[in-house]
Amino acid sequence: MVVLGYPSRRNGTPHAIQRWRSRLAVRTVQAVQADRVVFTGGSTTGDRTEAAVMAEVAARLGLGDGATSGVTVLCEDTSISTWQNVANTMDLVADASAVVLVSDPLHAARARAYWLRQRPEDTDRVEVTDQSGLLDHWWLQVPTAVREVARALFDLVRTRRRRP
Repeated sequence: MVVLGYPSRRNGTPHAIQRWRSRLAVRTVQAVQADRVVFTGGSTTGDRTEAAVMAEVAARLGLGDGATSGVTVLCEDTSISTWQNVANTMDLVADASAVVLVSDPLHAARARAYWLRQRPEDTDRVEVTDQSGLLDHWWLQVPTAVREVARALFDLVRTRRRRP
């Protein structure tokens, strides 16, 4: 399982989106019975990495206790973009039969597309978590959806400008 990063607040405390992704990670690890969770994301706003902050939140939510006590938690702490999140975690889960990407729905879908651009042979191995319902954290889903649509439009315009 790969949990995609999001920047912490400037003072190093978890952002609401980091807490949401950490909750999704705990739900997903139980649902898919994952044996390894990789939190990914470097430091963009302070000394603490996105990965470390989210792993800490997930531990407070019970990751590593009870039903998830046998789960190995790793932190990839050099990435500063979704593309790098994917590239820098591939080797950490290379031996896994399946990889579940955890984030808000549209961001996870973009990460999967990035993964398949980098490693097309993983089509049947990489999936997106289904633990986020339609109204789950809707107050966070709306702005993240707007951001993902804007990102998609930006990428589309950039791609069209490059064509001869």
